[in-house]
Amino acid sequence: MNARTVFSWGRASYSGGDGDDIHTATIQLIRDGKEYTEAAVGNGPVDALCRAIDRVVGEHCTVGNFTVRAMDKGVNSIGLVVLHVERDGKIYPGRGESHDIIIASGKAYLNALMLALSADGEQEIIIPVVLGVAHTPMS
Repeated sequence: MNARTVFSWGRASYSGGDGDDIHTATIQLIRDGKEYTEAAVGNGPVDALCRAIDRVVGEHCTVGNFTVRAMDKGVNSIGLVVLHVERDGKIYPGRGESHDIIIASGKAYLNALMLALSADGEQEIIIPVVLGVAHTPMS
């Protein structure tokens, strides 16, 4: 996969609860003006959403360093999710924002996954500053 195959966020929905509930998610991603929709189940709503993204994209990365924070005070604040994914021994950052932290998590995962898939081993990738720290893929 290369940079020309980048998917962008369309929309998503999820359901779940606590205990033994089944967590499900449906994602719609867009590439070259075409919509791609998939659904998945997971061990929580974030896992289900990431699995649905994986089904659309046809790839999977391992998630690590997952953080959530409010961008402002109060219950109406936008949630910021910053995470890293690992692919082929390299680490790629992702960032997502939404009033819904599950959606922000999916956006962060998609952001990192697209960065990992568009990476070219011969070319340095410049990544925007996330939370005041510049990130580049690490071996």
